[in-house]
Amino acid sequence: MKWEWRPESIESTMVQGKGDFSINKIVDQKDMANDAIEAPIELVIKNGNQTIVKSLTSNKWSYKIGMDGIANKFFEMDCNSTLKWASDSIPVYRNFTWYKTTFKAPLGNNPIVVDLIGLGKGIAWVNVHDIGRYWPSAVADEDMCEPGTCDYRGQYNDQSISKIEFASFGTPRGECGSFDKSEYESDEDVISIIKQKCVGKEPCCFDVSKDRFGKPPCTQRRLAEEALCS
Repeated sequence: MKWEWRPESIESTMVQGKGDFSINKIVDQKDMANDAIEAPIELVIKNGNQTIVKSLTSNKWSYKIGMDGIANKFFEMDCNSTLKWASDSIPVYRNFTWYKTTFKAPLGNNPIVVDLIGLGKGIAWVNVHDIGRYWPSAVADEDMCEPGTCDYRGQYNDQSISKIEFASFGTPRGECGSFDKSEYESDEDVISIIKQKCVGKEPCCFDVSKDRFGKPPCTQRRLAEEALCS
């Protein structure tokens, strides 16, 4: 399989702002709403037979919930981030890195296993669906699992786009399930363009531009569509 990768934006994670919490103590997540707790944090350096220990407990620490890649939906086919995916020199043993690939779905509806043994620890998505966290180096002990209690397998249904219910390029109103066109719409047959591009396919990707969908009489425009899969 062909793999691509991109780094998690550490810089944006470290910026202080909304959603950040700066303290001078080490805290546990469950204690963020209560009092912070003390914990010894040390930097240990081995230099031959010499061991150097530096305490980091009194340093200023920052806490933030969430990741830039999740906020920007890196797991979607057409995420809007300006950072491009790289396909050469795939990094290994690198923290905070996003990887993606494509594969053919197996035939039938029998349970399948996505073996992520080489990826270490993280979260995985398949067709934009979050399938949960993985940590192959830390698996449940079979002796501690009662029959069925540690089985997380689920049914996998391979679906493709079967119908385009709604499509509009301009200033459509509403949300999925209740879209409505406005008076500022493109003269192009947008729904036919998307039907030709997407029906019968699993992922459907294309550039949204006035060259493809026409130019509606408004300065700000967007594409809204509602599709059914089967």
